[in-house]
Amino acid sequence: MAEDSATHEAMRQATVQPKNLTPIKNEYKSRIVGHGEENPSNLVANPKNWRTHPPAQEAAMRDVLDEIGWVQEVIVNKRTGRLVDGHMRVSMAARRAEDTVPVSYVDLSQEEEDKVLATLDPLGAMAKVDKEALANLKEGIDSDRAALSALLEADTAVVDAYERPEYEISNELLESHNYVVLYFDNDLDWQVAREQLEIKTVKTEDSTESYMRTGLGRVLNGRDVLARLRSK
Repeated sequence: MAEDSATHEAMRQATVQPKNLTPIKNEYKSRIVGHGEENPSNLVANPKNWRTHPPAQEAAMRDVLDEIGWVQEVIVNKRTGRLVDGHMRVSMAARRAEDTVPVSYVDLSQEEEDKVLATLDPLGAMAKVDKEALANLKEGIDSDRAALSALLEADTAVVDAYERPEYEISNELLESHNYVVLYFDNDLDWQVAREQLEIKTVKTEDSTESYMRTGLGRVLNGRDVLARLRSK
């Protein structure tokens, strides 16, 4: 009996106290090296910044800052002294002679800075819109500021346009899909097909080369094509 009891206890201990577990290593490095405040006039715009901001966007941002205030820091690369994110907010703060703006400092090489500058906004733009969740969220939000109200009242098509990147991402043809292949032996028919099927320029990732390529989106969603044809 004593031997059975000892065996049972050993099994229980082995069950509740697993051994030889390998700890999970955190592979993501934090490149954030500090936080602070800076006079917006002292911050240096990045000469490679590729984003421009239309008046409607500035007006909506101004309303948010006036009504709520700062909720996100601008990003400055400590190594180069240049902005990586937040150009519009810094410009607006400087024009209003704000004393300071909140800053998150990162430490990046020039190459890394370029990569972040080139991908930060497009990565956000790749997110899709849950239209029902967005509508439910906006139901309980009110504002007496014109530009912010217009943004809140905008339909989901407008929101889709805000989030749509310069090029859409190509559809993926999977082995489980049913498909048909069309070919065109003259340029006229091809041009008509491109217009009727709305074949656009898209981006696709080349898995063998690990970079994004741009070209015609030749993989079309059949349901979307049928819907367009029925509406014509």
